[in-house]
Amino acid sequence: MYKVSEEGRKFIKAKEGFSSDLYKDADGWSIGWGHFFKDKPPFSTIDKENAETFFDNDIKAIESALFHKLTKKDLQQNVIDAVASFAFNVGTGTYLTKIAAYLNKGDIDLPIFPRSAVKVIQATAMVRAGLKLPA
Repeated sequence: MYKVSEEGRKFIKAKEGFSSDLYKDADGWSIGWGHFFKDKPPFSTIDKENAETFFDNDIKAIESALFHKLTKKDLQQNVIDAVASFAFNVGTGTYLTKIAAYLNKGDIDLPIFPRSAVKVIQATAMVRAGLKLPA
């Protein structure tokens, strides 16, 4: 089974940043190191211990998805960590399936994202950073 390395976990946490307060995210709500809720949860703050539990469970779900979607067994750890970091932000659905198809064929260059998807990812990053989107 694929495992996200400690370096990968640190990278994801650094990119996500920690928020003890619940905040509105693209299609729902987030807290801690980017734990996502579709519907608003019944709490508005979290401590690092509970956030760590959410983070661990999120990583386990991504590892499970990677195990089921990736059949190529000789991927380097940095590739696994990079794909996990991506999945942490966009989920384990369509895009991860497309990435897995390329990686399973041995293709590490991933020219699979339409320009519109890149714009959505950039917009999400801007909203998370508290920046205004261009008009």
